[in-house]
Amino acid sequence: MRRDFSVFCLGKVNEKVDLFILSRRGLSELKNMTYFVIGVSGVTCGGKTTLTKLLQRSFPWARVIHQDKYFYPEDYPGHLRVPEMNEHINFDRWSALDMEQMEKDVHKILHTPPTINGLRTKNEEIPPNFAEGLELLRNLKDIDFDTSKYSHIPIIIIEGFIMFESEDLYEKCDMRLFLTLDEETCRHRRSLRVFDPPDGEGYFEHCIWPEYQRHFKHHIKHRPAVQVLSGKTHIGNLWKDAVSLITNKMEEKFHYKINKAEGHF
Repeated sequence: MRRDFSVFCLGKVNEKVDLFILSRRGLSELKNMTYFVIGVSGVTCGGKTTLTKLLQRSFPWARVIHQDKYFYPEDYPGHLRVPEMNEHINFDRWSALDMEQMEKDVHKILHTPPTINGLRTKNEEIPPNFAEGLELLRNLKDIDFDTSKYSHIPIIIIEGFIMFESEDLYEKCDMRLFLTLDEETCRHRRSLRVFDPPDGEGYFEHCIWPEYQRHFKHHIKHRPAVQVLSGKTHIGNLWKDAVSLITNKMEEKFHYKINKAEGHF
């Protein structure tokens, strides 16, 4: 698996969240609710993983699926190799990932009643906290947005750099977020990261940026349902904007059930 060892980390997501006291009937309704699916995608080093962790902080009952988990091993015969880079593997294409398995895993979750822990969906996969990385998020204050009234809504966050190339995953998402960067900023941020295996000289020019441009042109640019956000926006503001977009969409989808949970009919 190709892994970025300098990814930002938050430590444990918040353990405390105000929960609704539901009757047996309410608990039954919770188990039968459909998931709200959030897709977080974008250019490399644009802030996808950071934003995903912050969304976990706002919605600590959410389940998370990371596309990076589905990279084929280096000896996989189907890898596309780059002649100009001494046959280096192109990890920035669809062919580098077992997307069929990822789609199956998401499908399985969506067709299984939410796992309840207390009255929360169980977060079975918390991103690993690598020892290295910047301390940017440790001192980031929580946004003034109480998400507890949504805690009866099962949430899945799917994070990945080309996840929207999957029509299946694209259609399953209720909210689609895509982070962008200009070429210079992307190149600089990428140079500060450590990958295994390493990028190699020329990888950005031959693979990363051309593949990003292709992906944006064919899978993002002409899709109005994708919320395109700048990865250069201050992370606190980006977090706030994302939570606002998500909660507004949840209000549209679950308006009756949200009001009912609050005691309004």
